[in-house]
Amino acid sequence: MRSKDRLDELRHRARQAGLAPDATPDATPEPCAPHRSDIEELLREVEPVRAWILDVERNTQLVRRLHADPAYHGDPLLQEQLDALVTASNALGLKVCGALRQLEARARAGGGGGARARMARLQYAATRRLFDDALARHQRALAALHDQQHLLLREQLRLSTCLSLCHRHSLVASLSAACDCRGRRCCS
Repeated sequence: MRSKDRLDELRHRARQAGLAPDATPDATPEPCAPHRSDIEELLREVEPVRAWILDVERNTQLVRRLHADPAYHGDPLLQEQLDALVTASNALGLKVCGALRQLEARARAGGGGGARARMARLQYAATRRLFDDALARHQRALAALHDQQHLLLREQLRLSTCLSLCHRHSLVASLSAACDCRGRRCCS
């Protein structure tokens, strides 16, 4: 349920009745200096964490692009770039996890119901959710890459097994044709 702000109406009625209104100004007061410094400090702490999360998102997009490149499987340079992106994302993920632990500790140490503690808990929860989503997308991209590589490896193994069997059969056939044993079982 919403309530209507009646302050202006009450001041107007007080003037009409001849009573002096409060001496408080009509403008909303500025937050006091300790809260402002706490807010700025909290935002300075959270901003780099969010930048790292955005870097993980960018790396995920680049992983998808490199994997979608038709020349990826035959180009070692593209494979090295992808490996470097995965390594960079892992390093960023570790940095984010450490920073989130510090932010969580700050939120817990903030006490029960003060504004500082609520701000820290809110920033922690929002940043944690953002990181969870980014990490889930990154893991899905890596899983798709893994599945594709696994499929290609199985196909290569199947082809190499088939080729080796065909090679053996052709070798046996050529040896038996060159053999002069005429029906005796020396080549088989």
